Amino acid sequence: MTHANSSPTRARWPRAALAAALVATLLAGVYVVWPSRAGHKVVGYFTSAVGLYPGDEVRIVGVPVGSVDSIEPRATDVKITMSVKDGVKVPADAKLGDGDQDMLGVIDRLIDRGAITVCAEACGAMAAVTQATVDYLKTRQQFGQPLSKFQVLQHRLVDMSVSAEEARAVVHAALQALDDDAPGAQRAVWAAKAQTARSARFVGGQAIQLHGGMGMTDELAIGHYYKRLTLCETLFGDGEWYLKQIGAAAMASATV
Repeated sequence: MTHANSSPTRARWPRAALAAALVATLLAGVYVVWPSRAGHKVVGYFTSAVGLYPGDEVRIVGVPVGSVDSIEPRATDVKITMSVKDGVKVPADAKLGDGDQDMLGVIDRLIDRGAITVCAEACGAMAAVTQATVDYLKTRQQFGQPLSKFQVLQHRLVDMSVSAEEARAVVHAALQALDDDAPGAQRAVWAAKAQTARSARFVGGQAIQLHGGMGMTDELAIGHYYKRLTLCETLFGDGEWYLKQIGAAAMASATV
């Protein structure tokens, strides 16, 4: 929270702050809240619930505030129901800023930092997945020769590598913009998240396909990497959400 008292605030579009508090990870969603005998029920509609399970404890700044009741996968999203207690108290030092000043700008910057951190993690995972797939195709035999000898599979490996490097390039650019406090730093983060989400889905999916049925087993790391890349794709908002922010910002600039 180093920016809390050192930089001006900016009130822009709202982000899924409620999701951050309740699920301990920021995912864009729609929320419905209603009272119950024990506190409140909160229903969120998310793009993914990877790593979240019924019964998981919900914490805010380390303080237990409730638990996840149910997770219901649907056709286009995931419905998550949570119970939140009444009368929960958090330490005074958990407050962001002094008084009642608007801290949305600070929260925006913190979320940008979180988003680019997830992008960097995904870049590392994509590099590991690509290398593991190369190694697997070199050892797997078909028609008397390694699968890596087949040109069509070589092309797919190249596509995986190119997609991962595209994400790495825009992530590096966004990190540099943040370090330099450049005027377009936030848009650079948005672009990095959008590209990383697209690359993560492609690279992870290709790795699973090239490994065949073995890629879905717990014995190989590929399946675990795929799950993590799916989570990285949706953390702090999915690629589609960030593309909409880029479009909205471009439209706003064009009308000025």
